[in-house]
Amino acid sequence: MESSTFTKPKLIIRPARSVWAILLMRWVRNQVCEFMTGNNQPIPFWAQVKWYYQTYKGNPNIRGFLAKESGKTVGYGLIINYDGRWAVTAGFIESARGKGYGRKMFGFLNNYVFTELKQQYVYLDVLATNTKAVALYRSLGYKTTGELRGTLTMRCESPYEAGI
Repeated sequence: MESSTFTKPKLIIRPARSVWAILLMRWVRNQVCEFMTGNNQPIPFWAQVKWYYQTYKGNPNIRGFLAKESGKTVGYGLIINYDGRWAVTAGFIESARGKGYGRKMFGFLNNYVFTELKQQYVYLDVLATNTKAVALYRSLGYKTTGELRGTLTMRCESPYEAGI
């Protein structure tokens, strides 16, 4: 009997700094939005470039990250400051789902908010019907703080501030 070894692909997370990196991030986000909402209307390229220059470039309230598997961009992560509250979001293309990458990305984003930004809390919003995501967030220490129109707001406390 032949034995074979299987090595799990490694996920690499890097800051998205250039316009092309941000556009890759938006491309992944378009796929995630289509998956979540069924809306398959892509954002035109010119609108994405305009979004980059108006919203992202030089904005200290937004941090973007790309996730790569075997050199291919498969996901993104965002950290956004909304009026003093830092929130996180992430998404992966369909072929990268179910591999534990969401747990790794949210662990990375949370750690960044707690250690680099020195924040006590991090927030996120999630559809209440997305039970897999809600379970993941709860396993990472998030607690529901509110619900509006089927969307849960969840908050995670820094393990450093909590003395853990």
